[in-house]
Amino acid sequence: MKRKKGQRMKLIEIIKKNIIAAVAVAMVVGFSAFKVVDKNLQTDAVFTYNAPQNEPQPYSETNVKNLNNWVLSNNPCSIAEDQEVACSIRVPLANITQDDELDPSSVTISTSEFTPGNHMVTNGTGYTEPTNQPAP
Repeated sequence: MKRKKGQRMKLIEIIKKNIIAAVAVAMVVGFSAFKVVDKNLQTDAVFTYNAPQNEPQPYSETNVKNLNNWVLSNNPCSIAEDQEVACSIRVPLANITQDDELDPSSVTISTSEFTPGNHMVTNGTGYTEPTNQPAP
């Protein structure tokens, strides 16, 4: 009987030593799976308007419609604020270039003048949820 008890003790010791490694591997695999799923579920991204500096009218129609003034941020502007000048848009991933820029063949920004020289973004082509912010 002593021999069987000794074998059981050895088996228990082996399990104890390897359980930590098994749990660690399971955690790594589990957390990695969530990252893959999360990335695959993303269907769009948010771009915010980056008003050009040193411009007399940074929210002019020309500036707001310029796709180069929109940058990937994933932080949409609040709809609770006054809607006066361009702030953010939601863009399907298919309308974004590999360089994380708006694809000019898919996206056309539309605007509406709030006050002279200040334009807000409205419904255009290739994006949704246009959101504006209070005029500076």
